[in-house]
This record gives sequence, C-alpha cells and structure tokens, in this order.
Amino acid sequence: MKNIKVVLNGKGGVGKTHISSLLAQIAAYRGLDFMYVEIDSTNKTADFYKNSEVFKGRIETILPGQAREKLYEVVYTAKKQGKLCIVDVGGGTDSASMIDRINESFAHMKNDIDFIIPFENNPMYMSVLKETYEELDSPENIYLVKNKVINFKQKSLKDEYIFFEGNKKRGVKSFRKELDPLNKVFEVFNSPENVGISLLHNECILDTAQTAIQYTREEADSIAMEEELDEYMELMVRYENAALCLEEIQKASDEFKELFDD
Repeated sequence: MKNIKVVLNGKGGVGKTHISSLLAQIAAYRGLDFMYVEIDSTNKTADFYKNSEVFKGRIETILPGQAREKLYEVVYTAKKQGKLCIVDVGGGTDSASMIDRINESFAHMKNDIDFIIPFENNPMYMSVLKETYEELDSPENIYLVKNKVINFKQKSLKDEYIFFEGNKKRGVKSFRKELDPLNKVFEVFNSPENVGISLLHNECILDTAQTAIQYTREEADSIAMEEELDEYMELMVRYENAALCLEEIQKASDEFKELFDD
C-alpha cells in the first residue's frame, strides 16, 4: 500500500473532499492510522466533522500558500512514521498552481503516491478531467473515480455515465478511450441520505456506523427493549441508520481495496 494519497481535480465541486474523507474513513475502518491534510482557501472540512471521533486530531486545513512546507511534512510522516497521509487539494482558482506544486514536491517519489481524480457525469467537466490527468504526467499512479453514480434498484438498469464512457447512439464520444487509464476506474454511488444524517451531528458516516459495528441487530433490540416505547423506537431508528452507514463503508472498502491492500 502506498502511504500518500493525493485527491485532486482542476474543477471544483466534483467531490474531492467527499472522496478524500471517504478514503480516510476506509483507512480507519481497516484499522489504519492516518493524517488528513486539506489544502483549500475556501473550504474547511474540520468544521463539518467537529464532533467526529474518526477525524479527531487527524485533520488540518491549510491555505495554498502554506502548502510547500506541509507537503514536505506529509512526505516525512509517510516515509518516516509509516502513517497514511491523505491530501485533499482544493479546486477552482487554486488548482493549477497546486498541481504544479504537487508535481514539484513529489517529483522524486511519484511511484510512492496514488493520485486520485474524482469526477462527475457532466460534459462540462471532461476537458478539465483530461487536463488534470495529463498535467500529473504519471498515468501508472493515477486512479479515476466516478462520483455520484446512480445506484438503480432495478438490475436491468445501469448508470451508463455516458459523458465518460461515451455513447455512439447519442453521439457522445468516450473520454475513457481518449485517456486510456492504466488502472481501475472506481465507482462511488450517490448516497446523500447517509452523509446528511451523519452531518446533522457533525460526524462522518463511520461515526454513525459505530453502533452497528459494536452490536448485532438482536443485541441492539434487546438493549432498546428495556426502555419505554418512544425511546425504544428512537434507539432502533438510530440502529437502522448505523446499519445503512456501515453497509456503505463496507461497500466502499471493497471498492477501493486495490488502494489499501499490500
């Protein structure tokens, strides 16, 4: 497993922070220690997760101007301490200069890094995806992530993600063929309910999942049954939310196992 994972895309709003935080949660779920560095002039993920035990003491948001020193710290921490380092690189006006800085800081160790580029099924985003991919100039170390894939319940339906995969019948070219990625293209399904429920309490999905990790449904029911009806119902709803969040973490852990297996 590579101990440095850099998540970036020249386009803002494509899910870099969501994917970065998901990777951090997968690491924690697998029992790995991690540090999370967010380089952004506008976003501050620490505010979203201020009650999170998963991210407690592990997350730091810095401005792009502070990035050089922090990136050297990331290299030291990953190589010297063996800790997993996840770097969430902000998009928008910061992105081009940050990609240059990433290339500069990590030029001597690109083969020790996973570069992860999330994107969405939007035709306006494909050209920036291609630019980011080419600017990194390290195809053997780049992984693409389809973000917000529609998870149809009907087995006969599938999200074709046509603006990346292409669709000849509809006259849409394939960016996959144009990029010809060497590594697996990951998929992350759209699940705003689990994320939203967790963020209501300023926690992450893995925090919410803890009840389902600690107790079986039968054990949770037995404990809740000792309470009055209203409290029983509230506790079991909480358990259902935990079970759904645990299922999402488990699926994500399986999807991204290539990034975490030795």
